[in-house]
Amino acid sequence: MSAHDEPTRLRTPSPLVLVVAEDPTHRSMVARMGRALGFRVRSCATSSEGLAFLREHPRDAALLLTDLNLPGLDGYALIERALELVPGLPVVLMVTLTGPHLSELIDQIPFVAKPIRFGELAGVLYDLLGQPADVTSDPPSITRPRRRRPSGQHDV
Repeated sequence: MSAHDEPTRLRTPSPLVLVVAEDPTHRSMVARMGRALGFRVRSCATSSEGLAFLREHPRDAALLLTDLNLPGLDGYALIERALELVPGLPVVLMVTLTGPHLSELIDQIPFVAKPIRFGELAGVLYDLLGQPADVTSDPPSITRPRRRRPSGQHDV
């Protein structure tokens, strides 16, 4: 069989995870984890940005992953509005495990505890979305980038 005889495999894009978190370091870390797990990721700093993306691209996001504590609309209100725009959209809250009303929310909405652990995020995303087609083995670990030393200082 020649290369011309082989059937063409169409690549299905991996699901898109919409990450909404105010803190840029946290948002970047969660986005890197999502990509390392094989997902496409779109990140937004505010609820307004996340809702604007969902209004413009209602079929693109496969899951909303949002911080609970956001300026303006908090994560819970964001989820309510997002579900009005995209009924049935899977949602996950990123939470610090403290707070008076947290137990009520946790009973209703899937969550990952902060600080986010790679394995826990993988479990929640794979449970809700399945494993992306391009990921065929265990996901790689996330390593922190090496800090650059000021000029003239080197590791010995």
